[in-house]
Parts: sequence; C-alpha cells; structure tokens
Amino acid sequence: MNITRAELIALAARQRQMRGNSLSRLTPATLARQLAEFKTGTLREFALTAEAIEERDDMLAGVIPKAKAAVARHGFEVCELERVPTDQKALAAEQKTALEFFYNNLRATSAQEPDSLGGFSLLVRQIMDAKAKRYSCHHIEWKKDRYGQTATFTHVPLWFFEARS
Repeated sequence: MNITRAELIALAARQRQMRGNSLSRLTPATLARQLAEFKTGTLREFALTAEAIEERDDMLAGVIPKAKAAVARHGFEVCELERVPTDQKALAAEQKTALEFFYNNLRATSAQEPDSLGGFSLLVRQIMDAKAKRYSCHHIEWKKDRYGQTATFTHVPLWFFEARS
C-alpha cells in the first residue's frame, strides 16, 4: 500500500480520537483473548491495551522511557572489518563514510505525534518499543541529494498492523 506521510499522520489522528479507553473494559478473559490473538498475528487489540498500560501504569510510565533512552544513548559506530582485502579498502572507507552520513542525517518522527522530531537517538527509542510489544514499525521515505542518501522514519502505531501474512 502506497501512503504518504501526511496521510499516515491523519489516519493515526483519526484512530486515536476514536479508540477511547481500552482499559475500562479489560477483564482477565479479554486479556487472555487478546494475548492469544496477538500470538496468532492479530495485533490490534493487545497493542492498544499495551500502549494504554504503558501510558497509565505509574511504574511502567517511569521505567520504560528510561530503558529506551539508555539504549539510545549508545549511539552508533560504523566499523571497517580488519579482514578487508587491500584492493577493497578504498571501497570500504567510502561505504563507511556513506553509512555515517546516512545515520547522522536520518530523521525520525511519529505518526501519532508529528511534532516529535529527532535523529538516530529518537529512531532507536522508537525501535525499542519492540522490547515490550515484540514489534516496532516505521514508514520509510528515502531521500537522495547531492551529498548522499538518507531517510525519514515515521513510527507507526502497532495497532495498524497484523502479522498473519
């Protein structure tokens, strides 16, 4: 499906307005059903519940952002392999430069919070969503200019997806 970033942001806003409070009707039976469905690839209901719990639970609301930030603080390092053949060292150095440019210039944002803008660190924090929810999804827009290639990664809520196909 081809969808623009603007369309994705509008869709996420509509979904957020419509979803209501998913915890108000949560029972042990409902949670068991959601977990079983999640395991078989129907992600929506449990993803909404997990997000609501993450936002509202006192302990998780403090711990999860700290854990994500701790990983994001590591940054990145592009390393050349020592065993690169001599005749390919120049190519390896060129690839290292291209990757460093890419990671230093990528942009990260969110379909749910489009005013949230950042770079590699924000992208890592968004990817860390997979630690608690098994998946983290991004819409990627590739850009190439005279300096090199980079991309904008728009974090998309997990409840937009399924894992059956």
